[in-house]
Amino acid sequence: MTRRTWLRRVGPWLPHLGAVLILAVCFVDGARIYGSLPDTVPVHWGLNGPDAWDGKSFWAVFMGPFVALGTALLLALVSAAAPALSPEEPGASQWEAFRREGMIRGTVAAMGAVSLLVAACVAYLSMQGWRTPEEVALWPALVLSGCILALMIPVYAAAERNSRREA
Repeated sequence: MTRRTWLRRVGPWLPHLGAVLILAVCFVDGARIYGSLPDTVPVHWGLNGPDAWDGKSFWAVFMGPFVALGTALLLALVSAAAPALSPEEPGASQWEAFRREGMIRGTVAAMGAVSLLVAACVAYLSMQGWRTPEEVALWPALVLSGCILALMIPVYAAAERNSRREA
């Protein structure tokens, strides 16, 4: 398999892998500092910082990262199902086949980008909330959330351009 073929097949899946790696770091960090956490931990953030607290327990500390991991796995499953959701038309031209392939790669990459940004946002809030809950700056979470929407169109456009160039 050539490098180009490998990148075409594996490249769109790299953001999914990145999301899992970010969350793995978050879980390891949480496990490492769990014993030194205070008796109450933040479990929700609003525009003015933490707005919901709960007693320190495994689920209170790790609920956010587990939800983000579930989201990452769901988006990976949707990505894996993308070819089945867009079946190949019998008698489709080579152009249509390339276009379908580009849209599938775009879907995988877009779902991966969303997964990566959600993981980064949750990991940031969790890790900062464990250390200095009163001083968590919300602008990184807001920027990451905005990037989720802003990335969708360019990712699909890049996949479309790539499929046109290959065709």
